[in-house]
Amino acid sequence: MSALQATLQSPWIKRPVDGVLYLLKYWPWFVFSMIIGHLAKENFPFSHWPMYGDFAQNVDYVYFEDQKGDPIPAFLFRETSARLKRQFNSERKREYAELRKTDQTRAMRPVFEQQSVANAAVLMTERLAQRLTKSLQTDYGKMRLVRVVLSYGENNEIRRDRFEGALIDLSNMPHAPEGSLPPPPPPPSADDENQEEGNE
Repeated sequence: MSALQATLQSPWIKRPVDGVLYLLKYWPWFVFSMIIGHLAKENFPFSHWPMYGDFAQNVDYVYFEDQKGDPIPAFLFRETSARLKRQFNSERKREYAELRKTDQTRAMRPVFEQQSVANAAVLMTERLAQRLTKSLQTDYGKMRLVRVVLSYGENNEIRRDRFEGALIDLSNMPHAPEGSLPPPPPPPSADDENQEEGNE
């Protein structure tokens, strides 16, 4: 039997009324699913790519700088930039929880949020400064944590808010033994540079 003959033998062709009734029976669900899909779009958790379907309103990163304002490489603390951010956020949340125990009113939340950031910056700076050798502490003199928050401003412009923690004096700070400096990260290879140029 050819395809044309099979089509002509279809119940919908022989009994078009039954075909119309079938469509009328299920069309509300079809229209409803189209409306839901249109509203959901590519938003989490309906996105085909859930990791990209729920963007945060802002993103932040942290690093350390010396008293001259020059950044201190993260590898000197045996850390990475991602780990520094996670540690700072954990410290900040812990400080905020402790402050909230003293006052549960809504009016104090902004105050506690600012105070928790300042406290976490000092605690983290004092802790990681002890991983520097004495010679590095002498060279840097003082250091502080810097937090930068990037967010969308008016007219979709990128807004950059910078927070600077208190400068911590390293002169009397415990230090790591000399010779324990971790090796710097390897320089990028020629293949990596070519790949970056290709991505651009």
